[in-house]
Amino acid sequence: MPGGWFHHCRGRGVAVAVVLALVLPSAGCHRVEDWSKVQPQPQPQVELTTLRHIVGFPPASHRLTAAEHGRLDTFIGRVQPATAESIIVAPGAPAPRDTWQAQRQRAEAVAAVLRRAGAPMVTVEAAAVPALGDLPAGSVMVAVRRYLVTLPACPNWSRNPRATYNNQPSSNWGCATAINFGLMLHDPRDLVRGRDLAPADGEHQARAIQRYRDDEIRPLMGESASDMHSLPSAQ
Repeated sequence: MPGGWFHHCRGRGVAVAVVLALVLPSAGCHRVEDWSKVQPQPQPQVELTTLRHIVGFPPASHRLTAAEHGRLDTFIGRVQPATAESIIVAPGAPAPRDTWQAQRQRAEAVAAVLRRAGAPMVTVEAAAVPALGDLPAGSVMVAVRRYLVTLPACPNWSRNPRATYNNQPSSNWGCATAINFGLMLHDPRDLVRGRDLAPADGEHQARAIQRYRDDEIRPLMGESASDMHSLPSAQ
């Protein structure tokens, strides 16, 4: 019995020693862990920006000259006012021997050009002049607030594509998709919020649901061109 007890305790001691040797680090050794930051996928960024343009007028006139009209058309083509959040036309201080009424007529002339270009909402607001900055006397400022897209910095080869030991994708992964997606956006506001749905055709949708319940749905198009001949004709 004493011998059995001794062998039993000695076996337990050896097991504990082995566990401690595996768990506790050896003296003089350091365990270094490489926790690499996960690189975010490149995405186009959208921000609300105010674009400004100053329109000049000849003295004692509220008509646009050909040169100023051309500059305004160039600005309109660049900012796409049809998708703008807001457009403010702000008349500056009157020129010498001018009146506020003449300056108002200049602002209305600029607003008319914007409306003909498809701008949905144009506001003539003289009170916005201090917020938009100082204007030359006799001039009119156009302030267009709209969303602009900033493309990601691509291509991105900041990491070695042949040494991916941290199980992360290449630093250039997704760059082409992000660039193409940003260039295809017609209205950058779509990345901020969705568009309102148009009025739906309830009768048409109800017939589609009824066809589904009656098992009268149309089959999917086949993978080959010859399968298109077997599709039923549209009713």
